[in-house]
Amino acid sequence: MKTLTEIVKGRSNPGILIFNMDMRLLYSNEEALDIVPEIGNLKTAERLSIDMIHKLCKDIINSGSVNAGMNSAIFHNQSGPPCSARAFLLGSAIESKPTSIMVMLERIIEKHEIDFQDVKSRFGLTGREAEVLVHICAGLKNKEISEKLFISEYTIKDHIKKLMHKIGASSRAEIIANIK
Repeated sequence: MKTLTEIVKGRSNPGILIFNMDMRLLYSNEEALDIVPEIGNLKTAERLSIDMIHKLCKDIINSGSVNAGMNSAIFHNQSGPPCSARAFLLGSAIESKPTSIMVMLERIIEKHEIDFQDVKSRFGLTGREAEVLVHICAGLKNKEISEKLFISEYTIKDHIKKLMHKIGASSRAEIIANIK
């Protein structure tokens, strides 16, 4: 079982946009440009083709206080999966006067279930190789798999080598990527 720290470290970085209170785009990171490529050539949020980000910024400005919390929305862009956008007012918490808006963008990735019977037939896996594959996909280490299947770690390593060969992979991560 992964710890929360491991889960967080495994996540991709969010896209970050920072606007001043006049809706002028001050900063965007590479991840934001990947999520919303049309931001790249823009100077102001008013020229964004994504009205949702514009509306989100206006809504948070109308709330009027750094302590107001955040606004959020889900949007669908043409360049990939749906995304969440969350807007926060930034500024002096003492004066409760906002000076800028941060919009955090994150892709929403659906979890895909793996059809192991299909994978088994597609790659010509044995029953035992398919069992090992299920445990690899669950994130288990060789020792944990060997304990579950009551076989030695060396045998697990052999099965993994055969899986890599059959699936055309050079690592455990590539095995998982290639079967989806």
